[in-house]
Amino acid sequence: MMALALPSTRSNAASAGKARLHSCMGRFSSAWMIVAPTCDSLSLSNIEFQIAMRRRLGIATSFEGPDTHGHSSLTTNVGGRLNARHTCWNVAWRQVFSEAGGQVPDRNWERMLSRTHIRVPPGDTRRLDLVVPGLNVARGLPLFCDGTVLNPLTGTGQARPSTSNVGGRLLVQANCREQQYIPRGCFIWLGGFV
Repeated sequence: MMALALPSTRSNAASAGKARLHSCMGRFSSAWMIVAPTCDSLSLSNIEFQIAMRRRLGIATSFEGPDTHGHSSLTTNVGGRLNARHTCWNVAWRQVFSEAGGQVPDRNWERMLSRTHIRVPPGDTRRLDLVVPGLNVARGLPLFCDGTVLNPLTGTGQARPSTSNVGGRLLVQANCREQQYIPRGCFIWLGGFV
């Protein structure tokens, strides 16, 4: 960790390498590697898996252009890539919840919070990625799910605040923010790293 902080000699110095390692050390950070690919929505192609592993190890994902590590490509929406990534994330979670016995019909996909049983002010435009009733958890309440993909590094390749020195800090911060999103009901934040 000290070597990754160079040229600074401070142990708490912000460092992209340290942030990347700490994100790998966070709770459940390796779970994406052990999912059983029982269907197309839960599987990765060879190139997708190779890029995911290269990003985790800090190896260049491309050898052309100024962004060899792909940091800025994860923050721009050229060609709708942010929407595509978000949709893939939600499709995979929809499959997981369906296999667990929940029901996720099309009307519960990207559903407006105002169209649920939760009372909200008129004009509230908050949206839930998945609403999953029918699971035997949380006393049978429907799960309100928000799928978010995080990266401990910014589009310029710099470490985000607090991610260089605490494992899983970015997920903890995002989870705290999302818990305030819906004050009542059973809310699950489906967070993960790229």
